[in-house]
Amino acid sequence: SNNNNNNNNNVKTKEEEEDDVKEKAQFQKEKDESAWKAKQSDLTKKRQDFHGAVAYAYSGIFAWQMYGTAENVDEFGNPYTEYLMRCQWGTTWENMKPWIAARRYKEFCFLDTQV
Repeated sequence: SNNNNNNNNNVKTKEEEEDDVKEKAQFQKEKDESAWKAKQSDLTKKRQDFHGAVAYAYSGIFAWQMYGTAENVDEFGNPYTEYLMRCQWGTTWENMKPWIAARRYKEFCFLDTQV
């Protein structure tokens, strides 16, 4: 009966409050995910030739896509492959500036272990 009194007086139980928090967190997650999809579609519309990833970062727009590969030789004469990435950043879609970054696969593996 105590629970009925709480409900009648619009007083939430601890479980109801926890459920509300979970529901709000789920709503925020869905909102964030839909915002990402909107950003990706913006990029697709603005940059027809782009087939990579995009995020809003550092008060601007950062985009990344695989560009190609290049063969290279390390300081010991061992051949390896560098992966070339085309990166872009700008404060708006219209002023994004591109650059190429080259990294070895093992550098990505190391980064993955750090993240």
